[in-house]
Amino acid sequence: MVRVASAVFIGLLSTVSSLVAAAPLQPRYPPQFDYETPALEFVAKKWPTEKNLFFDFSILLSTGAAAVVRQTVNDHQPLWNSYAKVDFNKDNAITGLESQHFNINFVEPNVPSISPENIIASLSQSLNAEFDTSLEQNPDVGYVGVGSAAKFAYILRFRSKADNTPVTAYVSAKDGSVLLTADKDSDPWVAI
Repeated sequence: MVRVASAVFIGLLSTVSSLVAAAPLQPRYPPQFDYETPALEFVAKKWPTEKNLFFDFSILLSTGAAAVVRQTVNDHQPLWNSYAKVDFNKDNAITGLESQHFNINFVEPNVPSISPENIIASLSQSLNAEFDTSLEQNPDVGYVGVGSAAKFAYILRFRSKADNTPVTAYVSAKDGSVLLTADKDSDPWVAI
């Protein structure tokens, strides 16, 4: 009797386990949830730049989700080192805000006066890094907040010669000066 009961129990377990293995995992977060709208509305209430905002991305976290919003300048161009990280819980309710905002009163024109090729060679030496051509052939351009100014910059991506980690340099497109560098130890919400 014990053998028959054991065989039935083991047979039942193997049937149930195959059903469980075949069942698709259900996402915990509804994929159709729009993080953009509530994040933009929330940040507009917190920052004085209510209409100059750019939704960058959202990411799922173990505690819920986060949406990153950035300031914009000069016809809706993102200020890459500004951010508002809006935290959402698992019920998609806003639970917090972490931010870096700039009070911009001067915006450089978005016309470069130096070529990126001249900058890349010297910057490779000073950063002990190689320009990452796998990511881009032509550098991106954008704005970086420096004090109360929005500086027009090349966004140059390198790989460290020491450990191959990414290093991003924001370099003035006007005079070639390094405005900001970001690497694996930098604030994770600054665009790298």
